[in-house]
Amino acid sequence: MLRAVSVVYKGSLSGPWIDIVDRGRYGTGFRTIEELADAIDYIMNACDSELFELQEKALIGSQRFSLITFKRNFLKLIEGV
Repeated sequence: MLRAVSVVYKGSLSGPWIDIVDRGRYGTGFRTIEELADAIDYIMNACDSELFELQEKALIGSQRFSLITFKRNFLKLIEGV
């Protein structure tokens, strides 16, 4: 199954960089237009094993936002109250 690889602005206060890709753990970031072009070029031309690794990281990262994960974390939070 194909997964989209996140490419987000890599600013010190950028929500997607901090929260969604966890500062590069689940995707990649850019600061300039040149870096954005390089990141897109890298992803588009990655060999199968590199692309698979990027997609696996994206899958792991996306699971943090699933309904099941939300419910589990919410229940843990309210159990402590």
